[in-house]
Amino acid sequence: MHRRCLGGAVAGAPAAAFATAAICLSLTGTAARADVTASQVWADWRGYLQGFGYRVSGTQSAQGPTLTVNDIVLETGAPDAATTIRFGPLVFTEIDRGRVEVVVPDAMPVTLDIAADALQPATQVTLTYAQTGTQMIVSGAAGDLRYDYSADAVGLDLAGLMIDGAPVADDLVQFSLNAEALQSTTGVRVGTVRSYDQNIRIGALRYDLFYASPNGIDALQFDTDTQSLVVTGTSVLPLDGTRGADDLTALLKAGVRINTFATAQQTETKIALTSAEGTTRIKTGVAQTALTLDVSARGASYGVQAQQVQMGARVAGLPFPLFAQMEGSRFKITAPVLKREIPQDFDLALSLTDFTMSDIIWAAFDPSAQLPRDPVNLTVDLNGKATVLLDDLDAAAMNRMATRGTSPLQLDALQINRLDVDALGATLRARGAVTLDNAKTITLPGFPAFPKPVGEVTMNLTGVSALVDRLGATGLLPPLNVAAAKIMLGVFAVPGAAPDTFTSTLTATQDGQILANGRRVK
Repeated sequence: MHRRCLGGAVAGAPAAAFATAAICLSLTGTAARADVTASQVWADWRGYLQGFGYRVSGTQSAQGPTLTVNDIVLETGAPDAATTIRFGPLVFTEIDRGRVEVVVPDAMPVTLDIAADALQPATQVTLTYAQTGTQMIVSGAAGDLRYDYSADAVGLDLAGLMIDGAPVADDLVQFSLNAEALQSTTGVRVGTVRSYDQNIRIGALRYDLFYASPNGIDALQFDTDTQSLVVTGTSVLPLDGTRGADDLTALLKAGVRINTFATAQQTETKIALTSAEGTTRIKTGVAQTALTLDVSARGASYGVQAQQVQMGARVAGLPFPLFAQMEGSRFKITAPVLKREIPQDFDLALSLTDFTMSDIIWAAFDPSAQLPRDPVNLTVDLNGKATVLLDDLDAAAMNRMATRGTSPLQLDALQINRLDVDALGATLRARGAVTLDNAKTITLPGFPAFPKPVGEVTMNLTGVSALVDRLGATGLLPPLNVAAAKIMLGVFAVPGAAPDTFTSTLTATQDGQILANGRRVK
């Protein structure tokens, strides 16, 4: 017996991640242009996957209004070392009013063959795709279609794993992804490009992963539950398939763009890390989460916000539990991804609001309560210019740069719009801007050579002198370090009108001088 197929769009990613995304897209049918016939629906599924760089094949058989496609194979990479996905069958049936229904079996194996490369051995992953109470109907006209989908439950479970031809025991690696109460609508338009507009609602989503080392000691257990997940997004894909799904650079240059916004309620994550020292257990809870992702040739942007975050842990070897919480957190980064001859814009924002820790954590390093235990607040807002030095975004190229100790990005300019820290009874406020000449370097005593800066940064500090004294009283700062910190304040900062306030203006001039409050230090 067959059930109607799940619908859901998945953004592209390199190599194996691209492969997994392709499986979901194929099974869900949400990313395809369809006409009013079954064969045209399947043809456009193929067109979508080929637009992502996959070579697609399958055995077709038609009987009346029904088209069945068996032995579906997706491949990317060189033919002699391809990453391959195998699954099927898919059934496309023409129903009333020119609509098409898509069905797959209640349970279906999906096989992933990942070719060996410099970073990983040859790997075969066998998954079981299962579903209940699903229905997907395609309606509309050619070039402007609508996919309506619903499901009671959908699951993806690891059924087998082989590395370098050797099977991995089932009790060493386990994985499952399960969703309940799914609904989605997808609009598909095809013109000079393929455009997708999707809205997905999932009542509950659970992800479970377990890994145990063959030594029988080390292990990792990771479980996360999310309620009320809502995902909206758009994507643009080229019509041709002249690139590989494992070549992110080529995909972006060809015009691929993914934009996604997701929100979730009540996310709980549990982690258990087992080693020779024992088991460390970590638990986090988040009341509300929002995530954004935008990837195109212009750059990549990723952002996440969380409200009412709680974190607890029982660390192996510690006789007491640890606990921390914060009212909110935010992180966002926008950066260039493709190489150009000129510097490109980037942005970075980070904030923590009302971060607090349990008294038992404080007591571990401040048993006499010398330090104020007020909530910590942090705000970082930066932007600037950076040059991408690498014209290949694959993992092997990144690994080569990491081995050499080099970075794929060169920092050319930095603007500090806001750097605010409130912690331990002290505050820091910093603003400024600096440009960097990477063709020239300068050195300061105790620091390695760095690109020549030109610009100015101003910092305002309060409560720093008292904080240094308190750190000395707790023993966290040895007496010599306390004295050195006071000397540094005298050299680089100017006392303000109020007690224990300081201002420091650091200036880097065009001729290579470094000034602290107008006084030359280099």
